[in-house]
Amino acid sequence: MANRDYRYNVEHLVEINNELGESPLWYQNSQTLFWVDIQKNLLCQYSLRTHLLKTLHLNIIPTSIAIRKTKDLLVSADKSIMAYDIEKHEFIVLKKNVFITDKMRFNDGSVDPAGRYWIGTMDYEARNPIGLLYKFNTDYSTEVMENNLVISNGIGWSPDRRKMYLTDSFFKKIYIYDYNMSNGSIDNKHVFVDSEEEEGVPDGLTVDSQGCVWSARWDGWKINRYDPNGEKILEIKLPVSRPTSCTFGGDNLNLLFITSAKMGLPNNWENEQPMAGDIFIFDAAVKGLKENEYNG
Repeated sequence: MANRDYRYNVEHLVEINNELGESPLWYQNSQTLFWVDIQKNLLCQYSLRTHLLKTLHLNIIPTSIAIRKTKDLLVSADKSIMAYDIEKHEFIVLKKNVFITDKMRFNDGSVDPAGRYWIGTMDYEARNPIGLLYKFNTDYSTEVMENNLVISNGIGWSPDRRKMYLTDSFFKKIYIYDYNMSNGSIDNKHVFVDSEEEEGVPDGLTVDSQGCVWSARWDGWKINRYDPNGEKILEIKLPVSRPTSCTFGGDNLNLLFITSAKMGLPNNWENEQPMAGDIFIFDAAVKGLKENEYNG
């Protein structure tokens, strides 16, 4: 069962101390939360029904996961995109070597309302604008949709399916685009949130049914909620400094699951924040959006 720390708004759900927990994904059929630990090459899952935690060590570097229509998982890893059969524990490469350079890797990704997978890359040195945003179509073809990114991060779509959000953690900004669901095009880019003056940087995000954006604040000890105009309307204080991402789940999609990291913390991190790298849960009192499924 989750343990509540009354100094904060959240409950402590899973003790795991991930180095870099990322890409939380709610699998409604089995009431299971999936996520990855990028640094430890782990695929993790926690059942909300049985409270059982499972981890699988991979021979690849997983950075993002999504659900396929076939009910297995889509995984971005290293430079490739692959499918993972949950029951057979087998990987099938769908697209190998999406890019050639060794100077960047895949980072965060998400599926759009039409079933396409969007996945960004980041500079390994986290300072050069060489990152790209790819769209992985349902026929396994890829298109570059954005460039000049440093750390491409949280991606999401508005409930009316007309807007897309994209984070670049390096610039501490969340951008918003006009999104065309029928052909998957984006244009009219402008800044949705500019948080240069705020402690920490924006990381992963999710969008709720009211069109508000929930953004994890790396080095900020919190999750921020922004209204559809980009105004911050809520802060969720956390007992860890490095939340990485969040997603909605539970029977009514009102539970916000939060991943975190202990990577790069001082040697005495266990004294200051012993739950760093763990999973947290928050009753948001608002419904999230159902996970989109990759249609390829």
